[in-house]
Amino acid sequence: MIRIIGMLVCLGVAWLAHSQNTRYGIKLGPSVGFQRWNYFQNDPLYKYHGDLWIESYQDEDPFSIFAQLGYHRKGSATRFYGPIQIDNQIYDIPANEFIFNNLSLQVGVKKKFPWGGVLGYYAFGLRGEYTVSTNLDLYDRINQFVPVYPFNAAVKRVLAGFTLGGGVELPFGALAGSVLELNICPDLTKQYYQPQINNIIDIYQPGQTTMIPEKSIKNLTLELSLGVYFTRKVIYID
Repeated sequence: MIRIIGMLVCLGVAWLAHSQNTRYGIKLGPSVGFQRWNYFQNDPLYKYHGDLWIESYQDEDPFSIFAQLGYHRKGSATRFYGPIQIDNQIYDIPANEFIFNNLSLQVGVKKKFPWGGVLGYYAFGLRGEYTVSTNLDLYDRINQFVPVYPFNAAVKRVLAGFTLGGGVELPFGALAGSVLELNICPDLTKQYYQPQINNIIDIYQPGQTTMIPEKSIKNLTLELSLGVYFTRKVIYID
């Protein structure tokens, strides 16, 4: 699956490189990451993303092909609701965040339509991603005693997924404008896989052992983007 999506992404980028009229721009915005850890849904992770993008463009054609390269922070969090009291002091426990910093290359198709006086669009894209870093080393000390948190050795660095969403174009003029976009981004492959770990010392029952269930984790991310674009037109003169 990863190879097929990778080939499609590369073909889309190559096609765009030979297009005549193009639109290009930058998008930035907040992200909400979700991860289901086999037996429970972890809490959302609130981070951000950014993309550079390019698409084919014709004035009268509602369809276009686009490609984008971006940096996306994905993952989830474990939050402790409510403070704790120790020696008459109240303490708030910070959330444990599990962050995966991914480079994303995407290619897809877009259809535009008039909507409320502006130009709306919806889009579908295929993504290939690579995890360049994580923050999981923050939990190495805990994992030395009880391996309950994810660790870097079980991270799957190469990912595949798709994106479904839409937005509106808000022109500044004939050759520039802004976009407002909302996307849902499920991954098709695992971000993390850890098999079951047996014979772990049970900290609640001294002298006994227990096991840590497997962790099989996929990303699902909601992304809101605000960006600007510029249009490049090729004009032929006889």
